[in-house]
Amino acid sequence: MDLASEVGEREACVQVGIARASFRRRHVLAPPPPLDAPAPSDSCEQPSRQQRRYEARKLDRERRREQRVRRPSSLALGAQERQAVLGAVHEPRFVDRSVPHIYATLLDDWHLSLLDVDDVPHLARCR
Repeated sequence: MDLASEVGEREACVQVGIARASFRRRHVLAPPPPLDAPAPSDSCEQPSRQQRRYEARKLDRERRREQRVRRPSSLALGAQERQAVLGAVHEPRFVDRSVPHIYATLLDDWHLSLLDVDDVPHLARCR
């Protein structure tokens, strides 16, 4: 809370890497503990029902995300097309050339007709 009072709530959340809503839930909406009260012990404090439900849903989302199978895009190149483009891109004449130059040269040579210039660096990275 000290950082927020020094640099402001938004900047403090950016520096610490938390959402402002989370900060406000924990610090602004919760009343501060009395100064003469002893500090709460973390070992005997049980998570609230809301926190338990939040954690259970979070774990469930993570499990579902891991199980999800991502379908390939209908615009993705087939395996043969991909190998043909990679073979052309990795030719010695393109060693020190930029992606737009490679794309333009391949278009001039009629080796490339259905590929977008933005796909070339992605293909080169995924090799």
